[in-house]
Amino acid sequence: MRVIDAAFAGHTVAYLVGPLDHLDDPERLRLRLRAIAQGGPPNRIGLRPDPNRRRWRFDSTCSSVAVCEGPAIDSDDPARTLQRLIAADPQVPDVSLRVHVADPWLFIVYDHGLGGWRLFAEIMAAVGAAEPGFAHPPPLVNCRNPGLRATIRAVRTEPWQLLKALNEPVRKLRSAGGTMTPFAGTQSVAYARSGAGFLTRAREIRDRYWPGVSISAIITSAFLRSLESHGISPEEQVSFLVDLNRYLPPDVGTLSNFVGTALVSINSPYDPAEIAASIKAYTNGFRALVGYGVAYARRLASRPARQTVWNSGSSCARVVVSDGSDLPAAQRISWSTSTSPHVFVTHLPIGLANQISLAINRVQSELHLTASYYDCMFDTAKLQASLDSIVAAPYSLVEKFASPAR
Repeated sequence: MRVIDAAFAGHTVAYLVGPLDHLDDPERLRLRLRAIAQGGPPNRIGLRPDPNRRRWRFDSTCSSVAVCEGPAIDSDDPARTLQRLIAADPQVPDVSLRVHVADPWLFIVYDHGLGGWRLFAEIMAAVGAAEPGFAHPPPLVNCRNPGLRATIRAVRTEPWQLLKALNEPVRKLRSAGGTMTPFAGTQSVAYARSGAGFLTRAREIRDRYWPGVSISAIITSAFLRSLESHGISPEEQVSFLVDLNRYLPPDVGTLSNFVGTALVSINSPYDPAEIAASIKAYTNGFRALVGYGVAYARRLASRPARQTVWNSGSSCARVVVSDGSDLPAAQRISWSTSTSPHVFVTHLPIGLANQISLAINRVQSELHLTASYYDCMFDTAKLQASLDSIVAAPYSLVEKFASPAR
């Protein structure tokens, strides 16, 4: 596997979702996952991630996948339920993917080395589909070295833009400083969901005040303001995870960890239009792709044998935003239309003591937000209140910038 996949290996990603329509029973789900694994390592299912090596074992019979039918899911407190399920996970050696089926609920926990949100969305879209493996249309998985393919395409199409992007990591290396120490703590999640129709109303408000600005930028703006109002100070930069498949040719794709980071500067009151413009400026060029290459080179040079969380000494929140709701596979997930409320809780890995990873998810017209963090660094009540205030009403997204009379 690629060096970046090895860097993610050993970290846990978990999801609790439901209710779903047409959910596979455990035996049918086992057969489905085996059918996916028959496509080989590019389909990711059947791989055994190992942070210490690039050549991973692969078993098409899915002996590294566990599917079980468990007791009913308690949806009254989804965050606590997710944490309880993660804690109860037996951590069996060589099991890289575990699926807990409790119709109409699904709990999935897997090794991040397998992939990220793109892989999970494809698995979720496949569950209950008529096809035996991935849902139709199946994902493109025809690229073994996406970083190289994306770089070759950039050199051929926009070489000067690529050279311009290369200037940034050089400057950062020259100005790099400071030290970090290993950190140990307990990870927690805070979760909040809106009522039905929230996103429909939010888009109407967006079109009135900020035409063309993404909902992600508006939600991030609201989150930063809410953190500040509850006594949590954000750092001066926010990281947005970027799906780097956008840099591949149209007929090329991968389900591996081909992701980058858009690092944008922010300042209070965190104007959504400014955040959106910064994201657009960052992702229109090749800065995220170059950052991926730099991380690849660093991993080659260091190859740490164990996963370490680092403490920079800062008490300000380093916010990392992940939103994969617009991926095609996410639109094919069979959410129940007759049962509510829906649940979509996400546990994301955390690499820094002061990091808050915000997962933005959407179910039909509902907004679902999960913050992963260390509870010894940030007060749980304050973080929960920050999320609750966002989903309370669509107008809360713009209240600092607009008035009803405007």
